[in-house]
Amino acid sequence: MPKGIKVDDQLIIEKFKKKVANQLPFSLKINKNYSRFSDLILQKTETEVSVSTLKRLFLYDSDVTPSRNTLDLICQTIGIKDWDAFLNSSKDYTEFEHLEVIKSLELEGYRNKSDFKKIYEKFDYPEYKYFVTLYLIKNAIQKRDIDILKEIFILPVFHRPDPGNVHQMYFLEYFGILFRNDDIIYELIPYWAKDPVGQTAYCEFFVDVDNLKGYYGAVMEEYHKYKRNPEGLLFYHCMMYERDLQNGIIESKNIQFLLNFDEKAPVKSIHKTRRLALIITYNRLKGYPVDTYLDQIPDLVSLDDEYLRVLNVYTFCFLVFDKNDFYPLKEMLSHFDQPNKRDDNNIFTFRLLNMIKLYQSFVHFREWETEKAIDLFQSIDQMYFSLYSIEQYKKQYKLVEKMIQAEKKKINL
Repeated sequence: MPKGIKVDDQLIIEKFKKKVANQLPFSLKINKNYSRFSDLILQKTETEVSVSTLKRLFLYDSDVTPSRNTLDLICQTIGIKDWDAFLNSSKDYTEFEHLEVIKSLELEGYRNKSDFKKIYEKFDYPEYKYFVTLYLIKNAIQKRDIDILKEIFILPVFHRPDPGNVHQMYFLEYFGILFRNDDIIYELIPYWAKDPVGQTAYCEFFVDVDNLKGYYGAVMEEYHKYKRNPEGLLFYHCMMYERDLQNGIIESKNIQFLLNFDEKAPVKSIHKTRRLALIITYNRLKGYPVDTYLDQIPDLVSLDDEYLRVLNVYTFCFLVFDKNDFYPLKEMLSHFDQPNKRDDNNIFTFRLLNMIKLYQSFVHFREWETEKAIDLFQSIDQMYFSLYSIEQYKKQYKLVEKMIQAEKKKINL
């Protein structure tokens, strides 16, 4: 939603569109009625909203939301004071009612598929919708309800994962955690890995490096059967080479794929970052030069999107540090401009920045900047660690912690 206001959940926009459509004396499914809609707004508010703007919101499937002013004008046209008034009036269920639903799910659960859908559709606001959906899914796991779980990605809460939507990001994380230690996942993998939404919101989102030798490796093998475009192939071979390295395998068909991959292929920057880190790791393990690969780092840390930029830095450091390789880490962090202030609107960026301090501390330590290393390490807040691949990160944390403790003993002596 680059040009529009910040909206926590697409569900709210959909509800707004339905509300407006029901209030108008003509159908918004008919193209020519958008001129009438624009005229009606001008008549009611004495302010013009273009036909193209209205079509982008109501007629086309667009990720761009209108400005706050436009939403206010549309609200006023149908008798609502402004956008804030619409949001406040849309909270159909109070916190009390929300807790009542949770209690009911804990005690009795849903009765059948129809009941599952009815409970899911009770709430529109993210702070309720995502929490209730998690309880429904927990209940489905307890019931071993494969029929519901295999089709879970038809629910809109999974659609279009947005790093700026904190409620959705936490929901997707906890969703992945619910299944990581339950054998039911093996029954669901064949359905989820071939579902395009499942591929994006689960396979590619909940990257569980800790379990590449277990269920997540099985996820990747099934995913590979269905997503065969350049991005899907690159992601698969990256994950499989990470598993190779975990098994002590340096040469494999997976690294050969990464080395021969077309760098101009249209893939997400995070996949490019993962590939680059793994190729550098491979070359360092083989004793080959890596300078030409290190030259690609500036492109990965110069993105306009702050979250993606920080995610690239963290992912690179996480992969390279696993072999305790100082040189590439130093190169990456030398190109990384730390944000001047915390972005309270994106807790996930803040979490990644917190975890990156570990690698910054390690680099300072290796450069004999002991005080900086200790200060940075001590500023890491363990409450803000990623919920997946946590075991791998904790091992890295413990390694640096031992270095810091040993150095502090020397200083005290």
